[in-house]
Amino acid sequence: MKLTKEYCYKLKHGVLINDYEKLLKQQNNKCVICNMPNPGNSRSVFVSIMTARKRKILVRGLLCDDCSRVLGIFEDNPERLVVAAGYLLRVH
Repeated sequence: MKLTKEYCYKLKHGVLINDYEKLLKQQNNKCVICNMPNPGNSRSVFVSIMTARKRKILVRGLLCDDCSRVLGIFEDNPERLVVAAGYLLRVH
């Protein structure tokens, strides 16, 4: 079986290239969290945007590399992120 570019992309990212491009356009070519331009460029990644839930893939949005890393460090745990944000608000 020959693996097409489209199939390999789907295996790696969980979505088809066309779906990725539509999502990027919906986000005005910006990271959904920090609004950094071009989250799909070579420095940025299409990571940490999918969650397996009841055998479904939930695509949450395209993230830049930094935002993806932060969510990974916080293990996609919103409570930990809220506590961290509260800490930053108190010390600033």
